[in-house]
Amino acid sequence: MKSPGDKAPDLLLRTLDARSVAGESLWSEGPALLVFVEHDCPTSRLALMRLAPLADFFESAGASLVAVHQDDAATAQRCMQSSKAGFLALIEPPPFAAAEALGVRTVPSAFLISKSGLIIDCCEGWSRDDF
Repeated sequence: MKSPGDKAPDLLLRTLDARSVAGESLWSEGPALLVFVEHDCPTSRLALMRLAPLADFFESAGASLVAVHQDDAATAQRCMQSSKAGFLALIEPPPFAAAEALGVRTVPSAFLISKSGLIIDCCEGWSRDDF
């Protein structure tokens, strides 16, 4: 898993309507918390539910909160709705190159990335204290 201080790798993700999104665009205006999740993982759904109320705080702080789903678009959308998570949801199609580049070993995994593209912090699994 990438560590704090490492440069975030080039990432290519997709919106739910299949548009390409470069990872750099997610943190170019301010820091971004990327949370890798998967619908079939109860801990991922818990993370989305717990983070949902923080979306406005992130926005007011000039930061982005982003769920990166390892699901198809329809499943990701249902997952966000059932978790009441109204923040940005992106998908990563197999073979999950973004997760591989960051060294994700389990979901949920989160990476706080600075405006300059450096990883500020990261964590695996769900820990209220870590998040």
